[in-house]
Amino acid sequence: MAGENSSLKLAIAQLEREQIDLLRLILHLRDRLKQVSKENVELATRAAQTRAAVETAKSQLATVCESP
Repeated sequence: MAGENSSLKLAIAQLEREQIDLLRLILHLRDRLKQVSKENVELATRAAQTRAAVETAKSQLATVCESP
């Protein structure tokens, strides 16, 4: 019985360590997801600004081409 108890305690300790490792990984992945989301917002903002600049340039080019 004592050997069985010892084995169970070791198994529980191992599971607790694995649980802690998983929680650390979850926190890391959560932080990474926040960073990637922030980068995506920045890229989307730049894309929108670029699109607006392209539309402005097209409009200006059309105006220049229509001028006599």
